[in-house]
Amino acid sequence: MERIGNEYLTVVIDPLGAELTSVKGSDGTEYLWQADERYWARHSPLLFPFVGRLEGKAYTYHGRRYGMTLHGFAKSSSFSIVDNAGSSVTLSLSSDSSTEEVYPFSFSLSVTYALEGRRLCERIVVRNDGAGEMIYGIGGHPGFAVPLEDGLSFEDYAISFPDADAVRRRVFSSSCLDTGVEEPYALPAMKAIPLRHSLFDDDDAIILTAIGGRAVLSSQKGTHGVEVECDAPWWGFWHSVGKDAPFVCIEPWWTLPGRDGIVCDIGERKDLLRLAPAESRVHEIRYIFD
Repeated sequence: MERIGNEYLTVVIDPLGAELTSVKGSDGTEYLWQADERYWARHSPLLFPFVGRLEGKAYTYHGRRYGMTLHGFAKSSSFSIVDNAGSSVTLSLSSDSSTEEVYPFSFSLSVTYALEGRRLCERIVVRNDGAGEMIYGIGGHPGFAVPLEDGLSFEDYAISFPDADAVRRRVFSSSCLDTGVEEPYALPAMKAIPLRHSLFDDDDAIILTAIGGRAVLSSQKGTHGVEVECDAPWWGFWHSVGKDAPFVCIEPWWTLPGRDGIVCDIGERKDLLRLAPAESRVHEIRYIFD
């Protein structure tokens, strides 16, 4: 495990998946979900080279079919430690023969976690190391403990969108695949979604767009909360279906899961990202822990 810290926060990162496993405040508050297997055995997986599911757990490219697990392989890959400067750490993953069996592109993927006061910045850099175009998907999946304080309940919290305007929801099928349909999503008062355990039972995840780049988890009855900032076009909100799971995920997604009923040719998908040879792209997620 790698650790970074300052006077406000102590952060633990697992090189397996470059995954955040703990974000603890100076008063002992644990902000990150602690992976209780009864509900969800992850903390904050990095989603690469695909977000979500694919129809048939597969996709095609240049006429060849490839298998792919839920949310891609980065979450279960061993990253190398590039540098740990005390308040920041950088980890990296590069393509090899095992990744090329399921993903036919040469790439470098680096993840830097850096602390600035109560802010934690996650900086993800994707680079195309191949001779042709590279196609990929990427997203975050951090889970946060709810409640964050003794004496409060899950239902005391809400996720608010201070900068939202005309929010829309991406409609998913019963198998959690994209239908391609978007519909207006009416936020309750104060541009916030009050949390309740049954919120996710009918549709699994709630996928929104046009939220304004900011989501805030907080309670009017408490003092601790988490703000997530990102320019990702889609955001997922989720916790374990049919359970009283004491966490919620706030997931910035730059790309979408596969389409319902279609084993996709990734060359035809408009939402996936593309890099020219030697080109790189930076994706950032910023967290503020109060």
